[in-house]
Amino acid sequence: MYKFKTGPAKGLSVNLGMIHLSNRALGSYQNIPETLPGYTIWGGGGSYPLSRQWSLSARVDNIRDTRYYVSGNTVRALLAPPRTFSFSVQYTK
Repeated sequence: MYKFKTGPAKGLSVNLGMIHLSNRALGSYQNIPETLPGYTIWGGGGSYPLSRQWSLSARVDNIRDTRYYVSGNTVRALLAPPRTFSFSVQYTK
């Protein structure tokens, strides 16, 4: 995370992260050697204080819209969500 301390972006916090998984074995009832392919996904976001009590936040997961599987077996695999965006407004007393 990086937080700007001066200038027009003072108070803005930004972050960027990466997750990498290599190929992994599928569960199998018949002992069939199968694997799910590896993947690398990126995510990032930021927040900005509007006042002492209010702040805005935004986040993007799977920035590159990578198609990958989160789990599976020899019958089916669960596809991960595509690129997603989230926004929030926070109030603190």
